[in-house]
Amino acid sequence: MWSLLSRGGRLALLLSLAAAGCSEEEVPEGCPPPPQSAELTEAAADHACMHVVHGPFESVAASADLESPGDELRNVHTAYTVALVRGQDGYEGASLFEPRVDATFAFFVAQDTSLSLLDSAGEEVCPRAVQPANACPEIGRAVFFDLRRKAPNRLLLGSAEAPEVLVIIEEMGGM
Repeated sequence: MWSLLSRGGRLALLLSLAAAGCSEEEVPEGCPPPPQSAELTEAAADHACMHVVHGPFESVAASADLESPGDELRNVHTAYTVALVRGQDGYEGASLFEPRVDATFAFFVAQDTSLSLLDSAGEEVCPRAVQPANACPEIGRAVFFDLRRKAPNRLLLGSAEAPEVLVIIEEMGGM
């Protein structure tokens, strides 16, 4: 079913799953359950929360057109406020992230923020792990992806109620 949905339909489905309170381990049908092969340490969660309080901060705008990304999230160790666009089922948008190194990256988001990643071919990037991250109220989970240097990825974000979402990206080490 996942492959039959448009990208907008995928985001709407992710939004409905988040709004329904589904567990963080739920993933799109096209992806197997995450192998949970990455572990979120308390120190890494605390470090992400430090960025929530102390920054650095950057505001970016996501694209309403999910086929083309909006502003790029260029740096790790940055608390991004991503402005979303009102869609049919809440707020949604696309931004770009292009890693500078081959590594595992953790995307820290609130529990009710939907997040998926598409590679340059438009294919879903399956998460390596999804872990609860309860070190501070602004962050509810970390979604881990193995990403390649200089490979652009579209980050699809959504929220049932909030026009802005917080995203913190941390490099977690080699793959």
